[in-house]
Amino acid sequence: MVNKVILVGRLTNTVQLQKTSNGGSFARICLACDRKRKDSNGNRQADFPSIKVFGKLAEFISVYGHKGGIYAVIGHISTNRQEKEGRYEYFEDIIADDIQIVYTQKAENNISTNNRYSEPESTQYENSYSMWDVPEDDSEDTPF
Repeated sequence: MVNKVILVGRLTNTVQLQKTSNGGSFARICLACDRKRKDSNGNRQADFPSIKVFGKLAEFISVYGHKGGIYAVIGHISTNRQEKEGRYEYFEDIIADDIQIVYTQKAENNISTNNRYSEPESTQYENSYSMWDVPEDDSEDTPF
């Protein structure tokens, strides 16, 4: 059985570190994750999942999480049950197990000011495709 969630998107909020009742660290983040398809008007659609982050990972994202930055979250779904008026209600939460920084403007500024890496050419990716915009090619040169 597998219970794994992988999300990549832009952080939509400024992270506020909170303390749990037992003194642990806690934060809630929200990512804007693009959908694969566009709506009937040709506009991109996005989902905004809310993610709970605990412990050292919450402390990490409160320091290095910047609104608008791109982050990869690997986690799992936690289901909780609550009884209300004789009926059970179920709630699903996404719990982060790991967070990777994909891109932030602040990280790029730190790299360029430290002169550890050179800035990429702005035209370097001019003719690149996204993974969904595969060019159609009807040539017979395909080896398989």
